[in-house]
Amino acid sequence: MPAFAFRALGTGTEQANINNEKEKEIQVDNHNSLFYEQRKIIKQRKIKVKERETILINLKKQFCTSTKEDSDKPFNFYNRTELLQLSPFVRSVRFVNPSVRRKRIPLKEVLEHLEILIQGLDPRINDFSTVCECSTNLRKLLSVATNPPIDKVVNSNACLLIAKLINIQELAKYYKIEGYNNKELMKEEDDDDEENNTLLFRQEVTMLDVYSLQFECCWCLTNIASGTTRHTQYVVDLGVVPLFFNLLKSQSTDVRQQACWALGNIAGDSVKFRDEMLSVGLLDKLIDLLQNEQCLAVIRDATWSVSNCFRGKPLVPLDYVVQAMPILSKLILQSKDEEVLSDALWALSYGTDLGDNHCYRIQLCIESSLLLRKILEYAASSQASLQQPAIRIIGNIAVGNDTQTQTLLDEKGLEVLRGLISHPKKSVRKEVIWTISNIAGNENQIQAVIDSGLLSTMFEILRKSDSDIKKEATWIFVNAIDGGTVAQADTICKDAIVLIELFCAQATDFSNPKLVYVSLQGLNAIASRYIINNTLAYDPSIKELVKPKISDIKTILEITSQYSVKNNEAEEIRKFSETLLGKLNI
Repeated sequence: MPAFAFRALGTGTEQANINNEKEKEIQVDNHNSLFYEQRKIIKQRKIKVKERETILINLKKQFCTSTKEDSDKPFNFYNRTELLQLSPFVRSVRFVNPSVRRKRIPLKEVLEHLEILIQGLDPRINDFSTVCECSTNLRKLLSVATNPPIDKVVNSNACLLIAKLINIQELAKYYKIEGYNNKELMKEEDDDDEENNTLLFRQEVTMLDVYSLQFECCWCLTNIASGTTRHTQYVVDLGVVPLFFNLLKSQSTDVRQQACWALGNIAGDSVKFRDEMLSVGLLDKLIDLLQNEQCLAVIRDATWSVSNCFRGKPLVPLDYVVQAMPILSKLILQSKDEEVLSDALWALSYGTDLGDNHCYRIQLCIESSLLLRKILEYAASSQASLQQPAIRIIGNIAVGNDTQTQTLLDEKGLEVLRGLISHPKKSVRKEVIWTISNIAGNENQIQAVIDSGLLSTMFEILRKSDSDIKKEATWIFVNAIDGGTVAQADTICKDAIVLIELFCAQATDFSNPKLVYVSLQGLNAIASRYIINNTLAYDPSIKELVKPKISDIKTILEITSQYSVKNNEAEEIRKFSETLLGKLNI
């Protein structure tokens, strides 16, 4: 998609830099990260009369690198000037003489002195400014573009300190926070340590200072959670999930956004973590946040995190989809932001995918005609980030029961799909034709496909398209001939000679066993209706067209029955060929 969607933050402490980097991220193809391994999810769907080919979806993993402005920003370490020399991103540092410049320290050297950097995170022995600067440098260390040293940081005790620093109750033990009740939570020091204790308690910090520190520390944990499953497990074992939940209520938009991001990385690691996060109430927290949130950046990350709560197989229980449906509908109907809309549509596509209670899941989409029309609108739009998940939702609806599929037709869904058949992107064309094959499920729906004029387009696809798209188009003919009325079958098979020739050619394309199998299904559908089953009514003229081609069909079946590759698909092809050949020889 298997693993899930991750995002790892980069550098830049000022909000302006963060927003600029965020806008740059949106322009990047989130499904092809240059800095982290691509993570994929396999979606396997079963439909009315066939098994759909698995589809690999590259999931987004956003990443920002340090900016020049961020690299050039000077740092002050106050009591620990030696830490200043260890920052891997510092290019210029202000001393008494501002013209003095210090050489940039190589990353290797910084890692060798990581212990000193970590010592600067300890609030028991450092002033607040030192702790903030060290957390910023640690965040930068975890945000390098190539091979961030997550393992080295995890193997140190840095994360234990970082986890404490996002907890305002812990901070209140060491610093006097303006507007916060410090006395009840002050750390009790030994009398021998009274001098140091007095020094620390004299330092006053504002809530804005606390927000800045929490933001940097959340950022560190977010990047660690974007690593391997082991790294994600380490972050969870720190006990920071409840702290992240608390930070969703922070007065700082930066902190709320970062907490959403961290929680989304955890939920997006795997089905195991997705289910664990759902069980402790992540979806509840995100929905509560989205109900009243005004900051677009927070809404974006919260929506993305909701989509991670629905990602993966087995599907999330239906109750979670029902719970999230009102907020997802609201976002899809009201939001004007492309990123929010894309993630909301993806969340809905995951929640309505094939699985248990599929018809109930689909019903959630079609109960509101406004929502269904909006989904169709986005499917027909030119915005690729909205089009793909919208088409996926339409495909899910097409696999529903006949009533649900008819609802899709009543809202002009077939017209939208017809306009997408010539889409320049192959994956979209394939998804669209797959959806049409599932619409052709009963006589009324088959007639709708015939009336739309799509069959002539499908003939062209069988002649010219790639094999995997031919496969989907072939299923349309198979479903329509098998499931249609006599008149419908006769309409489709008036070009029986062309169909048989095309199916025979496809049946020998052993580079695509799935195409071979469905082509044999097509030959079987024609032969069964006009040759094998004499009890069915048919147009005699079509039978006269089919009879001379029976010898060609037998020749193909003799070839496919000897298909020598040893796998399940080949075995299915051999058995089907032998069975049909036996029927034709009677």
